[in-house]
Amino acid sequence: MLKDNHIAAAGGIKKAVSLVRENAPFVHKIEVEVENLEMLREALEAKVEIIMLDNMSFEEMTEAVKIVSHRALIEC
Repeated sequence: MLKDNHIAAAGGIKKAVSLVRENAPFVHKIEVEVENLEMLREALEAKVEIIMLDNMSFEEMTEAVKIVSHRALIEC
């Protein structure tokens, strides 16, 4: 699971996911913690398998589910 501190250290979600895939090819599913819809979209662009919606309101989670549209598993 890539949390906010991993994402910050790597310089963004896409970079963090890329580093995991390069350095740990045995990892089959990558989960990313997102705190807003912008991060959610970046996680989808990085083609992560699982997205954790962290500290979002019910309304934000509802919109996030629509945006994901079955492209990843969602954890709330």
